[in-house]
Amino acid sequence: MAAGPDSSPTGRPDVIDIFSILLTHGLILLVGWRLLTRADLDAEDGADETQARPWLAGQADRPKTGPDA
Repeated sequence: MAAGPDSSPTGRPDVIDIFSILLTHGLILLVGWRLLTRADLDAEDGADETQARPWLAGQADRPKTGPDA
């Protein structure tokens, strides 16, 4: 029996390939499970426009430095 490109010379699938597939699929399932159990996904009121966005703090104080400054 000739070995295919996705199997080792012994005829068995490579262990690292199975491990990497199981690891990535397991992580995707974990992220999906965590997203589905979030409480804020059950809220129907929409996005709160007054929500604090700390990454924008002080942006209005910076001088504009672009072509349309």
